[in-house]
Amino acid sequence: MESLAAAADYEKASQAAIAAKALNFISSTVRSVQSVNPALGYDYKKFPTHQWQEGYAAAQKALEALANPTRQRVAISQVDVHLSGDRIHIDSIGDLPVRDINLEFQLRKGQTRSPLVQSDADEKLPIRVLEPGETCPLMAALSFSCHPPFDVSCSWTDDECPAGERREKSKVLYGN
Repeated sequence: MESLAAAADYEKASQAAIAAKALNFISSTVRSVQSVNPALGYDYKKFPTHQWQEGYAAAQKALEALANPTRQRVAISQVDVHLSGDRIHIDSIGDLPVRDINLEFQLRKGQTRSPLVQSDADEKLPIRVLEPGETCPLMAALSFSCHPPFDVSCSWTDDECPAGERREKSKVLYGN
């Protein structure tokens, strides 16, 4: 794929290289999950969720650019949430700034509270604005009654969002 695109032009070669790298990561991750004995099961706590999502988004963006070179790319806002150690990170991973970002946790059986440290959440949420590539870490207090996985919904607005509407993403946080 890369060599064919390189013959056409630099931009296509660059997009092909990005797509190839991301697809190689996705493929090797799938093979590592599939290689686990089904009787033992895969330990999804070790699954590289954040890298998987970044790789998927990069591959999709690069393949769209290769498939539709004359179509002007539409800028989007996108937010990712992930748990790393004792922090919940909110990342702006799209092309547009995201505004008025908020989190909502849905408690699972056995969980008695949100993992957020309330004083930190009260100070930082809602997040006024995150520019593309910026991250906001929030402190998490983990315990026997408050441990991964966590069901979380993140909502936000952006400059393209119709008045009064919010974008939303829900996911399960497993941590690392």
